[in-house]
Amino acid sequence: MRGTITISADETFKPIVDELIRVYESNNYGTKINVQYKPEADCVKDLWNDSIRMVISTIVLTNPEKAAITDSLKVTVNQLAVARDAIAVIVNPASPDSLLI
Repeated sequence: MRGTITISADETFKPIVDELIRVYESNNYGTKINVQYKPEADCVKDLWNDSIRMVISTIVLTNPEKAAITDSLKVTVNQLAVARDAIAVIVNPASPDSLLI
């Protein structure tokens, strides 16, 4: 795909979104993604005001909210998990703790 799009993203995701955009633009010549980093509530307002076509946030819309967006803005709502939280525990194999091995 080619062209330019402006999106809203929760400001706490800036490091992740910057990297995602860098990789996407390097793999898709002619693509430019402009990001407006804002508090999550402002990102959602942008979507409802139809001033933005894509939002990156932690909000998971309910079915009634999806239906309202589809009815009022005439767009299809697609939600996709970009990342999940995780904890990594690294233990030396010689550790006497049998619960972590």
